[in-house]
Amino acid sequence: MASPTSYVSPPTGDTLVDASTSGWSWQTSSSDQIYWSFSDGWYGEYWSNPDYAYDRINLALTTIEQYIPIDFVYTDYYANPGWANYFGSQINVSLDQYNAFTQGAWAVGNWPTTQFDFSAGSYAGKSGDVYLNLNSPASYLSYELGSQGWFLLLHELGHALGLKHTHDAFNGRPSLSNIGLSDFDKDWFSMMSYADDYDFDQIQFDPVTPMVLDVIGLQALYGKDMSTNAGSTTYSLNQYSNYHTIWDAGGTDTVDASQTSQGWYIELPETILSSIVGERFGFATPLSQLNYSSPLTFLWLEGDIENATGSAFADTLVGNSLNNTLYGNAGNDIIDGDEGTDRALFNGRSSEYTVSEQGLAVVIQDSISRRDDTDTVYQTEYYAFSNGTFQLSDIIAPSDISEGIYRFYNVLTGTHFYSTNVTERDYVINNIQQFNYEGIPFRSATPGHETDAQAPVFRFYNTDAGTHFFTQSEAERDNVISQLPSYTYEGEMYNAYTREVAGSQALYRLLNSDTGTHFYTVSESERDSVVATLPQYTYEGIAYWVNDLL
Repeated sequence: MASPTSYVSPPTGDTLVDASTSGWSWQTSSSDQIYWSFSDGWYGEYWSNPDYAYDRINLALTTIEQYIPIDFVYTDYYANPGWANYFGSQINVSLDQYNAFTQGAWAVGNWPTTQFDFSAGSYAGKSGDVYLNLNSPASYLSYELGSQGWFLLLHELGHALGLKHTHDAFNGRPSLSNIGLSDFDKDWFSMMSYADDYDFDQIQFDPVTPMVLDVIGLQALYGKDMSTNAGSTTYSLNQYSNYHTIWDAGGTDTVDASQTSQGWYIELPETILSSIVGERFGFATPLSQLNYSSPLTFLWLEGDIENATGSAFADTLVGNSLNNTLYGNAGNDIIDGDEGTDRALFNGRSSEYTVSEQGLAVVIQDSISRRDDTDTVYQTEYYAFSNGTFQLSDIIAPSDISEGIYRFYNVLTGTHFYSTNVTERDYVINNIQQFNYEGIPFRSATPGHETDAQAPVFRFYNTDAGTHFFTQSEAERDNVISQLPSYTYEGEMYNAYTREVAGSQALYRLLNSDTGTHFYTVSESERDSVVATLPQYTYEGIAYWVNDLL
């Protein structure tokens, strides 16, 4: 059986845990029980609707029970808090008409500590008890989910379990402001905050469950309920006009916005906010509310949640380090797989889509209106269509040409990369998003053709700049190897001509004096445009000759 502490525990050193907790808590063992009740007041105060009071308190404790391995066990409805304590209740919810226990506050939740049980005006068993002030709005508020009254009940039960106000600093524990997180001191971060951007509306826009900081505090104190959503679960989103926290203990799970009437931003859990709790957190909110100071609808996501499905409108789906399946649905969606091995889903056959690389993104445009529309995809390894699952190299389908040289543009460095190897080409297409495949600008020297005019082209990788350097000069090669340690020699890449031969064309080399990198092109017009418009480039002449594509 749980018991309240008689001492203040030392701070943990985990800033969010310490900013959320008071230093007092119930002493519990694994899967322990805390007994609760409700009662009339000490001075004749009574519940006008005991059945409704039981329903609300029981539902609030059952809601909290999802996050921690505590079984809240109902005992009975008593004549006053003294009888509740006598019969073993540990958390009792009662009424106060004369400010004996609330002292003007709407409600009071007493800490789970015996430290104050025998001080002036106290009584045995006061620890953990909650009082609602009948001379305050607490007597007429709605206590339906998401209302101000429901929030008040959760808030006071949070105190009864050891959570403190996020704006208070005491018992050696900081406020959010003390740790530089004053912007987090709002009700959608914690039900223990007083700050509410929508306090004019007492029916909605309030927490339905403990919020992210409350869950961190509660789970640090009592552990995690590993039976909550332990199987494979689909969380169907809706415009609740209030705030929730989803805790998922296991399984393969999906956050699903497909039945909603507006676009969503879904960020699957990835950020570990507390080293003590150790779980990943993410969130979901309507896309139109993403930049509100406080959204109207918001869901915190905790645990290993793998998949997300968007609405029929524009969504943003952000994956995590798990292996994600992300389905944008209709609307022009942004899909970011982040780390892990991820799949983007589409409804039609791959041949019904136009696929292009644009910067760091892959843009996939559906030819059939209002099916998948146009999705912009980042950091995603696989693309699933009705006719199969493919890598990007499969759906871009680059041509294979004998002696072909494949060209890529690095959108981060503004440089080009060349490869002769189909395996390397496909690896770069599929795995290195900053390289955009640009096709085959030329071919290497043909084996057996003008062999006396052929020589190898050497490739280096500049580890400082993240770029490649090519030369046919052995002297230049040897100088780079001996003088430039940041250049890694990668060997002979292909053969080119040392002079012009039939069917060949010149490869021009230019030096970027700002970065020390080189640009190569067989196009005279591209060469001339670079020289004319980019003064940092110096034309260095013909590097060597290569075959054209004819």
